[in-house]
Amino acid sequence: MKEEVEIGAIEDQEAAPAGNNVVIPMSRRLVLTELTDRTCKWPIGDPMKEEFHFCGNDSPDTSPYCTFHAKLAYQPSGERRRAR
Repeated sequence: MKEEVEIGAIEDQEAAPAGNNVVIPMSRRLVLTELTDRTCKWPIGDPMKEEFHFCGNDSPDTSPYCTFHAKLAYQPSGERRRAR
């Protein structure tokens, strides 16, 4: 028998990678039309709410995300399995 679990929403908070000295960058709070090839496209918040925005910080040429969000998005598969 499967048990249903309700997970409460946490707004405007992001999961931080494990570590003692984690610095979460301030978001530039860009909307979709303000994004460029060089801005972080990490979504923040609920897309159905007015406060929804994208990180907007500078991103390297090879990534759609800033350095901080790239670490969250691209985790080694071993770490993902261990987190479950």
